Amino acid sequence: MSFAVWQKNGGSHELILAWRPPRRAVCVRRLRVAVLDATEGRKLTTIAYDGITLATDSQLSSGNLRFGKVNKIIKLKDGRRFAFAGDHALAYAVADWLNGGTKPEREDSEEHQGIIVALDGSAVEVSTELRLAPACAPWAGGSGESIALTAMYCGKTAKEAVEVACKLDKHSGLPVNVFRPKK
Repeated sequence: MSFAVWQKNGGSHELILAWRPPRRAVCVRRLRVAVLDATEGRKLTTIAYDGITLATDSQLSSGNLRFGKVNKIIKLKDGRRFAFAGDHALAYAVADWLNGGTKPEREDSEEHQGIIVALDGSAVEVSTELRLAPACAPWAGGSGESIALTAMYCGKTAKEAVEVACKLDKHSGLPVNVFRPKK
């Protein structure tokens, strides 16, 4: 048995390794590491909106490590849905801000991108600087953005576009989560 957990701890990063050698107790090592991964600060996910459906991948990752699956579509208090590419903890801080809380602090080196889809199908983009602007469909974001946009321009739905991105982008993974506003 072995596993690794990658976590951001304040301004540094830790890699926590755990393993069980044959017939021995579980060993745990906590290592502070310098981040040398070229994907650091990138938007690791795929989000697509075709004007009808909002779709996201569900892979939770950091750098080149995968941690599991998560629904990246967050329901806001007023029923709108928010999908975010970037730091997962910041996504929830931004959702809190969109629900009337305090605007979160962000590191200048980090790239973030998101979209808010209202129940009537209208959409607003959330930029890296956490500015809001109207979004036009088709819209895509994250590391699989160009793949998803290309797929939608070729006639695929948002869900199908994210499925295509999951096949080609190592930072996106199945299953696809979807939200379809009631128009």
